[in-house]
Amino acid sequence: MVTRAVTGPYDGLHEVSDRSEVHQVSDMSEINILVLGRTGVGKSTWINAIINYLAHPSLDDALAADSLGWVVPFSFSVNFIPDDQDEYQCANVKVGFTDQAKDDSIKVDDEWKKVDECDGATGVSATQRTIIHCVKVRDRVIRFIDTPGIGDTRGPDHDKENMADILRTLRNYNDLHGILILLKPNEQRLDVMFRFCIQELLIHLHNDAAKNIAFGFTNTRGTNYAPGDTFDPLFKLLEKYKDVRVPLSKNTVYCFDSEGFRYLAVQKQFGVKLDYLVENQRSWDHSVKESSRLLQHFQSLTPHPVRSTTNLYEVRSQLQSIAEPIAITSRNIQDTIRENEEDINSLMKVEMDQEELEQRLKTEIRTSMMRGTGNLRTVCAHQECVQHLPRGILGRDGNPVLDVAHKRVCCYGCWIPFAKLDTKGKWSLKLCGAFKFSSICHHCNHEISDHMQIRYDLEEIVQCIDPELKASINEKVSIADRKRVAIETKKNLIQELGEELDMLQEAAVQFSVFLKQNALLTYNDATLEYLERTMKEERAKVSLGGSRDNLDSLIQYEKKYKQLLQTLQDHVDSGKKPMDAAGAEELMRRLYSLKHYGTHLEKMRETFDAVGCSGREKPYVVK
Repeated sequence: MVTRAVTGPYDGLHEVSDRSEVHQVSDMSEINILVLGRTGVGKSTWINAIINYLAHPSLDDALAADSLGWVVPFSFSVNFIPDDQDEYQCANVKVGFTDQAKDDSIKVDDEWKKVDECDGATGVSATQRTIIHCVKVRDRVIRFIDTPGIGDTRGPDHDKENMADILRTLRNYNDLHGILILLKPNEQRLDVMFRFCIQELLIHLHNDAAKNIAFGFTNTRGTNYAPGDTFDPLFKLLEKYKDVRVPLSKNTVYCFDSEGFRYLAVQKQFGVKLDYLVENQRSWDHSVKESSRLLQHFQSLTPHPVRSTTNLYEVRSQLQSIAEPIAITSRNIQDTIRENEEDINSLMKVEMDQEELEQRLKTEIRTSMMRGTGNLRTVCAHQECVQHLPRGILGRDGNPVLDVAHKRVCCYGCWIPFAKLDTKGKWSLKLCGAFKFSSICHHCNHEISDHMQIRYDLEEIVQCIDPELKASINEKVSIADRKRVAIETKKNLIQELGEELDMLQEAAVQFSVFLKQNALLTYNDATLEYLERTMKEERAKVSLGGSRDNLDSLIQYEKKYKQLLQTLQDHVDSGKKPMDAAGAEELMRRLYSLKHYGTHLEKMRETFDAVGCSGREKPYVVK
């Protein structure tokens, strides 16, 4: 039988008697298995079931035992017709929750009063935080790392918290022997949530973890103990990973069925003998064999070093948040350099009125203050729904530099699964309340291609950076001396800003290559995406008579970025060792210490990270 002695989220120990076929697994001091899957796939039920498979080689043996073995609270309902009646009755099986009725046969430890689990009946993810169930089998410990569901029903904010919690928990262990991704066998197509559940899991794993991944299919009795309709879409999804192979083979695919465990639970709690005993015996026998095969497979693998995953997660999270702030900061530097160059050219003129002179003598930099919008907003970028406002300066071509302001917000606080933020025309916007599955906005009557969701506003700030210069200018008598001091200061500033711009661009390239080298699923390059989006805006401004200065600068920046990216990637491909996690962290620290823009960049990155999931309170849109 199984006895429970939970002492904490990392040290719960469950002793198992030595009778099951599962004990054919070779001797090993410990096996650590991370159990992952989408919300509702049955992770907790699977863990409870395998605990019983470890203890009982057959359903008959489990039925004859004194009590039910369980390590995770669970609940479900079953309908049956009693022998002496003609009408169906409903039995609500509920085990391990502190609000359940007193049951002498099933004991509940005080430890479970913590909010580690809820019953899942309301649609909320059953597992609330990562818990480790340590099962002792003879001289061996098998740790099942039970995780909150990916695709949490409370929204992506919780997904982010859950993934961070999983990786924080893994830090307590040196090795991970197996990563089991549980799936249902009846997914007929790659719906949005299914793709998210697979891709989100793979994104957060180091590429070394690929060899330790296996797929378990739950409730497979209805598919003759085979993967069923899920196999084809899963196969096509995994084909996308060209650099790292995650095969679907006999060694990586396991088909389980928990109906035998549910049959056992009803029998133990209510003493009700249900029909279909033979089918449940077969289900139990098959699942015992699959469990044995799974443990043998994980035991035969070289363990995955956990630190490579947890370190990578921390570094990658920061790099994801810094890519766009780097691009925005680089653009601010380019604007500042251009404006100070224009000041120098103007100051070198012989004639200049007093007002223009005082303006040109100032040494200023342009920065951006990023402010979260509170809730995500769907806005229209059609020409009729935006304003192009003069910034107050002229470009080299004599045309005004324009800024874009959205006049119309078509929807407030609408969370859309997998929406590409700050990008126009994505199909997922059909789920927004402004569209209601249409391609035309119900508020402004413009096409979906003109709309996007935004998460922050940028407020431009012009900052005077040289009070000492101002004092020295006030002391000067001649205009010529005042001009000379200002020109010298601006030239020094331009040189320093050029060095900061080069460092930011090179860092962005290094970070992009790092992400590509250290993840199973490569991210789209956030820098290139930002540049493409911004260049589209600038082209629209030029068509309305605005200056080409910003557009030309962006085109040159993109060209240089791609050249640097290709050069670094060629070096890596030729065998040169790429930057590691420690190097990425050190490079970020150097960026934050830049003289003029380091502090601005760090604050922007922190804000960008904070507003990344703001307003997304719901995981789906109810029509």
